[in-house]
Amino acid sequence: MNYKDLLIHFSPADMPELYKDWLWLITPEDVSKAVAMTSFGDLFFIHESGKIYFLNTTEGTARSCTHTYAGARSLMASRDGLTDYLLSNLVLEMREKGSTLSDGELYSFKVYPSAPELGKIGNIQILPIETALSVSGQRQKQMKQG
Repeated sequence: MNYKDLLIHFSPADMPELYKDWLWLITPEDVSKAVAMTSFGDLFFIHESGKIYFLNTTEGTARSCTHTYAGARSLMASRDGLTDYLLSNLVLEMREKGSTLSDGELYSFKVYPSAPELGKIGNIQILPIETALSVSGQRQKQMKQG
């Protein structure tokens, strides 16, 4: 599977609105410099430092993952990148059971997973992008900030 098959197409102009519930962790400038969105709404973006960062919406973290855009493409195309960043195994299982995304949709966890629940396909649903990102951002903010 090509990593590009696991990415969501987006309009850069829409990003600040889509990720408004994540602005407790990342900045509007980060969101406006998005380079790739995964099928789960995770985001690769150019940080103010110039490095490529990865917003993990399942863990509620944003961290540096590589130094360049070319490095991000290589990371996403790697075996580890496909499974760890793009969650290719989960996406493939969802597709095999007939749950494919339409434009404007993401996969989203019904219950935010701990390690044993992460790989359970029954815990994944399809939601509109806006809903999935709003719910995940609000949940993670509550969990991180109390």
